[in-house]
Amino acid sequence: MEQIALTPEGKKKLQEELAYRKDELRPQIIKDIAEARAHGDLSENAEYHAAREEHSKNEGMISHIETQIAAAIVIDITKKEPPEGAERKIFFGCTVLLEEYSDDGEFITEMEWKLVGLHEANLKEKKLSYKSPIGKALIGRCEGETIDVRVPTGTRIFEIVEVWYR
Repeated sequence: MEQIALTPEGKKKLQEELAYRKDELRPQIIKDIAEARAHGDLSENAEYHAAREEHSKNEGMISHIETQIAAAIVIDITKKEPPEGAERKIFFGCTVLLEEYSDDGEFITEMEWKLVGLHEANLKEKKLSYKSPIGKALIGRCEGETIDVRVPTGTRIFEIVEVWYR
């Protein structure tokens, strides 16, 4: 089984999703199946077939989440805070403040990202996969460094402004 990296928040989120699917969604689906079954002939009962399909999907997701939790390696970056004055290197779980520049050195934008595993990545929540092109380029770098990152749309230039271990 391939291990997956998770932040403590990512594992908690998976555990909450699992509890919801087992404790709330599963009983509701079972109730829906029973109600649909009570309507009679199952061969032409669309409600019954839809509920059975929903049950199958939910059980598959429960199995998938349980596998993810079993394969998880939880990395708590808060325990890796360097001493005052030491280099602030970027590791899995760090939050970084980046400034993006154009090829001619003109400031474009500022952005903040938390480096997380593939299963936690969510651009709306400012969570970037450590396996993405930008994530890979950031790992092991320090505050103050400038990096060029090849992405599908070309090359992007970033300066690492600040690194947090939160």
